[in-house]
Amino acid sequence: MKRIPSLLLAFAMAFAISFVFINTAFAGYTVITDADHNMLDTLYSSVGKASKNSKWALVDNNGNPITEYRWDALGTVKGDLIPAQSGGIWGYISPNGTTVIPYQFAKAYNFSEGFAHVVLSNNIHAYIDKSGEIAFNTPFEYSFDVSGGAICGVSGGLYGYCDTEGNQIIAPQFDFALDFSEGLAAVCKNGKWGYISTYGSYVVSPTYLHAGDFYKGYAVCKTSTGYGLINIDGKKVTDFTFDYIGTPDSQGRYPVKQGDVSGYINVTGRWVIKTNYEYCYTFTDGYARVFSDGLWGYIDENGKEVVAPTFTDCGEYRNGVAPYSLDGFTYGYMTLDSDMPEISNPSAQDPKPTPGATPSVTPVSPAGDTISHEEMLSSGEITPQIPKTGIMSMKIGSLYAVKAANAKLLATSPALINGVTMVPLRDTVEYLGGKIEWKEDTQRISISYNGSKISVTIGSKIAFVNGVASVLSAAPELVDGITMIPVRSVAQALKCEVEWFGEIQTIYIHY
Repeated sequence: MKRIPSLLLAFAMAFAISFVFINTAFAGYTVITDADHNMLDTLYSSVGKASKNSKWALVDNNGNPITEYRWDALGTVKGDLIPAQSGGIWGYISPNGTTVIPYQFAKAYNFSEGFAHVVLSNNIHAYIDKSGEIAFNTPFEYSFDVSGGAICGVSGGLYGYCDTEGNQIIAPQFDFALDFSEGLAAVCKNGKWGYISTYGSYVVSPTYLHAGDFYKGYAVCKTSTGYGLINIDGKKVTDFTFDYIGTPDSQGRYPVKQGDVSGYINVTGRWVIKTNYEYCYTFTDGYARVFSDGLWGYIDENGKEVVAPTFTDCGEYRNGVAPYSLDGFTYGYMTLDSDMPEISNPSAQDPKPTPGATPSVTPVSPAGDTISHEEMLSSGEITPQIPKTGIMSMKIGSLYAVKAANAKLLATSPALINGVTMVPLRDTVEYLGGKIEWKEDTQRISISYNGSKISVTIGSKIAFVNGVASVLSAAPELVDGITMIPVRSVAQALKCEVEWFGEIQTIYIHY
């Protein structure tokens, strides 16, 4: 559970100017943009995006707006074509805000390998080239981005693949599937994960409880004993005893958690850094975020603490800046002070764990990690095209949900559990304006909102939406007495539209 440092907040509210000075002088970072945004994006170039009052603008690397706050939503700010929503429809803009491809799509995603996935007004999933012309349609009911020259899609609740001309190359047959990466794709059938080639044949037999994308010849998999790494031949190269393995950096260092120890291993499983933080995340531009006792800080590549856990939320450090928040719902930009005086280093080869209980919901996949459609892989539903008027946002690991200029403290933070985004049921539904009824004897929950009624049961993936049976992407479960639900399945059943931005680990519910 995240706790806000009361002393720091007291100084922040009473002596804002002094607080910034204190940070600049002693805390290891310097504020360059005041925390007055609803959200700031990690900077992948000299241009980023920022939100105020539920409208988005493009900003420079000091957080200064270079456009007006006029878009309903923006895709990831990468490359020369950025998905943008205005008036309920999507098009593409340049990094200076000029419209390049006119607003005409029900949904638009970032370009990948020369094509962008768009949803047309008739719910057809298509792919456009950089001129904005439709290059081909997908043969599936729902599909994802181009990856490795192929596209993963869903029909009838099963996953398959097509090529970049829209021709089906692997018939829908898998319960779940990921994008192709380095010539292989992780697929799941009957609860077991393996890897297939573009011909559809297994290269790594389906033996794992979960499997991730390959990166530089290695992939993270899970067995009954924990997480570990395999090589592209399917051979295990580490012990499968880790509680968590994150995305590697460019030098092949994997952030891991094993019991009370966190830190980094190489591809052989050998520890290269051990720390006494609760969790460590991927190095970017020489720094990595660390998490301890509900707060975030930064370390350098030697494991030296640059900023002690101070932030309620923060993002990856890229291009000399990182988004930060001291309260979980207002954001600014800061830069790390590289010439800090020597301070005590909490990382060690024989760490002493910080006292206190491990968080009930494990933080996973830090903001900025590459995430293709793994978060979305089990929805199998076409995104509703009904225009929405309100937006509610929640962020993985954050205890706050934000709606307009208001924020709600959640009972527990949203989390990725087995690849599915799970959120606290009661907080989410009631904040949207819905009602919840709980029956202890049957473990059944009734949800009413927006003219829809849903009935779900703890531990069951079967839901009844207005009396019709439907399959959820994951079963509701109790985590420390709090009911967690798969946000996409339930929100769409409530006639809401859900967007997921992997780079900032944020869920947007349009209601």
